[in-house]
Amino acid sequence: MTRLDVSPTAAFLDFIERGELRVAYDSARKRTINYNELDGANQKELEWVAARGTGTVVAGAVYHRRYSDRFDPPYNIAMVRLDEGPVLLTSVLGVVGAPPVGMSVRACIGEDGRLVFVPTKETEN
Repeated sequence: MTRLDVSPTAAFLDFIERGELRVAYDSARKRTINYNELDGANQKELEWVAARGTGTVVAGAVYHRRYSDRFDPPYNIAMVRLDEGPVLLTSVLGVVGAPPVGMSVRACIGEDGRLVFVPTKETEN
């Protein structure tokens, strides 16, 4: 499904609002593209495909300072590489402290409607 009527970032957020995690596939480059590349991509060459929603933590930290009125510190931040390739900046629920690098996670939509991740069953054991 290609979204030509809105920016790529708006399209991504629209999918999240509908409870869908999709990745942008660039047909010209024949690969999925990272979300930081979206607004520079040729919109006509993007196809939004369903993501599995699984990935791996590649970096983690804890914020002790309030950067948003929506979140009371401390809270964790993680860079998660989806199995399809793109990297997302997100939070991992159910983890105290910084999510460890290498942790397997899966996507879910939080109660507040934002995309977050949780450890997979393999990680919990």
